[in-house]
Amino acid sequence: HYFIQSNLSSDMSILLPLLLFLSSYVSCHKIAIVGGGVGGASNAHFLKQLLGDKADITVFERDTVGGRLAEIKIGGKSFDSGGSIIHSKNEYAKALTKLVGLKLESLTGSNGAGFYDGSQYVLKLAGSFSDKLKIVGRYGFQVKKLLNHVEKMISDLNRIYCLQSHEVAFKSVADFMNGTHPDFLASTQETIKDHLTKLGVSELLQNELVTASIHSNYNQGLEVPSFVGLVSLAGGMVGSLWRVEGGNFQLPRHLLQHTGVRVVQGRVTRVVRDHPGFQLSYSTTGGEGDTTAGGEGD
Repeated sequence: HYFIQSNLSSDMSILLPLLLFLSSYVSCHKIAIVGGGVGGASNAHFLKQLLGDKADITVFERDTVGGRLAEIKIGGKSFDSGGSIIHSKNEYAKALTKLVGLKLESLTGSNGAGFYDGSQYVLKLAGSFSDKLKIVGRYGFQVKKLLNHVEKMISDLNRIYCLQSHEVAFKSVADFMNGTHPDFLASTQETIKDHLTKLGVSELLQNELVTASIHSNYNQGLEVPSFVGLVSLAGGMVGSLWRVEGGNFQLPRHLLQHTGVRVVQGRVTRVVRDHPGFQLSYSTTGGEGDTTAGGEGD
């Protein structure tokens, strides 16, 4: 019996080996996924891919399918209002975008950037080669040290693709972090400020370049965990960026359509253990309903 809350990143790592084992003995897996964001949509896709017709999947979404990949319409045009950029190292996002027939739009290149201290621009970048000289002139060669550190972190993080291709599973998020790299879990327990200070990165570099990156991505500052801060820096320092042509919000919608699962637009009000499965209650504009997730058949 399977109930998946789609915002838990370790769900698939834990469930897939179990489902593969059980699929040989069970004629139908009835699965409820709560949340129609990119996590819920990808969960549905991979489960359907592995179990085929043995998976009877329903996705419950209280608002609009897409989650953080949302859109806002201004002047008759649609714009991303949630996750607006995707990193070139995100292999799953690239593969799923191509699978459903959407196109990748490169965001490489820049129209320039500036660092404003509240009274004046302390550094202006025009997207040219001379920018490198400006950066070194202001921050010294610490920028290179920081770049190497971020590159190593992204390289270590990408080990997850190799691990999952060999069907390696994890019992918890902590196991996942430790399994990818032994330093990752510790990096969630110290701030990016403390982490970079230990690395020898100056306050000037932290307060300007690092803070600008984190504030732009998460509207937060140097108090975020170092893991989060380094991921934020990767967006501007390592690899390239892209988006789905026409808006990232299209990806979960197209993915659910491609997967062919049932989508219920309603609010889940209760989930209780009902051996050997779960009883899920939900409400919609048309009333209320109940369903049982898991087990053989209905």
